[in-house]
Amino acid sequence: MDPNDYRSYFGLGAVYVDGLQRHIVQSHSDAIKNFKKAIELKPDLAEAYVGLAYASAQNQEYAQAVSAAQKAIQLRPDYPESYYTLGYAYFSADRYQEAVQPFRKAISL
Repeated sequence: MDPNDYRSYFGLGAVYVDGLQRHIVQSHSDAIKNFKKAIELKPDLAEAYVGLAYASAQNQEYAQAVSAAQKAIQLRPDYPESYYTLGYAYFSADRYQEAVQPFRKAISL
């Protein structure tokens, strides 16, 4: 693996998230670590912020999840997954009213 290739870290993060969803992997920290490394290497990669937001919400790190999703929206305002993940972060944090608008935006895109 090339330690300077953001795609490697993004891919690893995505694999860990997939493993979390399938209940194969129990640790969110590996996904978070790899998404953060991808962001370090390519700070404009909205998809990495979405992955970081999702993994952070799953790990009950809601402030980090919301912040990462908002950054993804800033980078790619036309990317529905960014809005969905922001809604998911709010919903996971029991901030249901705040979750409504991002979910609606994701659907409208």
